[in-house]
Amino acid sequence: MTAQLRNGSCADQRVEGMNPVPRRRSPEALDVVVDVRVWLAVICGAAAGLTYFVTAWTAAGQVWDQRVFLFARSELSVLPVPAWARIPWVSSPVLWIGVAVLVTVFGVVGGLRWRTTLYLAFPPGMILLARVLRLAVLERPELAGAAGWAADNAAPSGHATAAAATAVVLTMAAPRAVRPWIAVVSAGWVTLIGVQLIVAGWHRPGDIVLAILLVGAFSAVLPRPRTAASPAMVLLITAVAGIAAGVLAVWATVGADGLGPKTTQAFGLVAVCAGVVVSAVPGPGRSRLGPRGATNRGR
Repeated sequence: MTAQLRNGSCADQRVEGMNPVPRRRSPEALDVVVDVRVWLAVICGAAAGLTYFVTAWTAAGQVWDQRVFLFARSELSVLPVPAWARIPWVSSPVLWIGVAVLVTVFGVVGGLRWRTTLYLAFPPGMILLARVLRLAVLERPELAGAAGWAADNAAPSGHATAAAATAVVLTMAAPRAVRPWIAVVSAGWVTLIGVQLIVAGWHRPGDIVLAILLVGAFSAVLPRPRTAASPAMVLLITAVAGIAAGVLAVWATVGADGLGPKTTQAFGLVAVCAGVVVSAVPGPGRSRLGPRGATNRGR
């Protein structure tokens, strides 16, 4: 009888150990898990708003934006670049079909399932949003302090939006092993397209920067890929490499001769935005906020 009671007690202990009763935690001790992409998207959105305000609603911003545009259009010329890196390629059906196939293949391999559909819908949706903003929402008034420098609004650039949105979804859908490489190459390509749009006289620098930042802001609506997120250090290195790829793209597009201070600032800003949005926004994991966030990072 005693042995049976002992055995029953041990069995109860094992059951209790296997199915512990959850302890209720006070609201003050609860962890709030936040996707880092949300914070990056908020930063991109704030930066996009600031870019539009400075370049469209301040006299100094209008003058700077238009001067870079006129100088680049008249004094710079695009060096020979491969056909796939030229502006018409952005609207080519070959590009869109190729990206759709790659995203679909990545989705099948990575088990993305319904995420693949949202990734495929993101670039067209961003292009439509950019068009509505450019034609019906955003304005570029002629300010007294910028007489002769104002022009019709052309922000955000549709081509830059398409390039950035395509690069973001391709990076997000890619397997973790190749994601950094795709991010770096894509960031360089986005910068390459943006610089060509300025030099060819299609858009001002503010139009390009605004388009890239808007893509970064709205990328938060995309679901996270099922593959594990890259470590923070890998993301940082990837972002820096993406910016470096953008700088290299500038050199490959217009060379280093004849670049003035304002043009260098504008092209560098395009490279930084492309590197951060394409490399960093698609990949970060989650952060914990709250009183116990610092102690529960490993859980």
